[in-house]
Amino acid sequence: MSKKASERQSGIELLKLFLMFLIVIAHVIQSVGQRSADNPVFNGNIIDLCRTTDNIQFFLMALIWNFVMFAVDVFFVSSAWFLTDSKGIKRNKVMAIIADVWIISVIFLVCFLVGGVPVSGKLIIKSLLPTIFSNNWFITCYLILYLIHPLLNIVIKGIDERAHRIVVLTGLFGYCIITAISEYLLFYSKILVIMIIYLTVAYVKKYMAKRADDPKINGLLFTVSFAINFAVICMINIFGGRIGFLQGMLMHSNTIQNPFLIVMAITSFNLFRNMSFHNEIVNSMAGLTLYVYIIHENILFRTYARPWIWDRLLKSYGYEHILACAVCFAVFIYVCSFAAGKLYYMTVGRIIGHLLKKHESKSAVRL
Repeated sequence: MSKKASERQSGIELLKLFLMFLIVIAHVIQSVGQRSADNPVFNGNIIDLCRTTDNIQFFLMALIWNFVMFAVDVFFVSSAWFLTDSKGIKRNKVMAIIADVWIISVIFLVCFLVGGVPVSGKLIIKSLLPTIFSNNWFITCYLILYLIHPLLNIVIKGIDERAHRIVVLTGLFGYCIITAISEYLLFYSKILVIMIIYLTVAYVKKYMAKRADDPKINGLLFTVSFAINFAVICMINIFGGRIGFLQGMLMHSNTIQNPFLIVMAITSFNLFRNMSFHNEIVNSMAGLTLYVYIIHENILFRTYARPWIWDRLLKSYGYEHILACAVCFAVFIYVCSFAAGKLYYMTVGRIIGHLLKKHESKSAVRL
């Protein structure tokens, strides 16, 4: 679906593996930290992680969840870095992603219906049209970015350094600072933020290449950004009990437009990008991360299965071990998702790849 495992840098792939685990554990925490309108049966187990707390385990869980958008930003930064050199759209890549998302969604739907789970009509429709309904919002946003990236590249090539800098700074100020305060401002949308991240990465790559390759600069910026974001979360938690409007804002920084998370994403990508080593196992596993995301965050699995498993864990071990349960639960899902992704890739994935190549060959002959 991207480069072959033997051609990819293992530094970036290693970063992807770590970040995918961060995404998995954040989603596991989300299942016990956010109420579900589609499956309210287990809402009694929910702990409101948006509210400030003096419980250290709840705070650590909120802290992990707060940093998950850093991982998401890295995936968009990585995509932008390589797409700026792209010369066009690969139709088969788009079709393969859409097919994978749809087939996996339908597999889950069939399994849940056969298993007797009372899936609502709304979720059945969403499962049959997963990309249109953005069941996995990252996938939908990535596909939009991929489809429009040639136009963004034309803009990048058509403006000089000063104009590019003005566009980036204006976009960052408007949609990564102002909307970080409130998403109701400036007609905020995720795809706009992602486009700004794309343009920012392009500027760094084109005009700040030496600084982008400097480990000291990237390490310092990453550390400072992490420290500031961490300090903000801690301050909200400390003063939330005294200042009313802060009580429900513990998760306020958990957004893709958080400027500190964007800086962390760009700098961490630069650090791992410059790791010159190659490991076939790391590359092979990283090639499955898309499947891991689609599988573990399937709309039916996250709506029905994860809350049910949490219910069993909390009844068995209680809230006093909730953080340990979250970590073990995440490891279990991470490993199982990799295994399921590998099985899918070796079977259905290969069939899809063969069919798309065959269709491509016929199209080429027709042309």
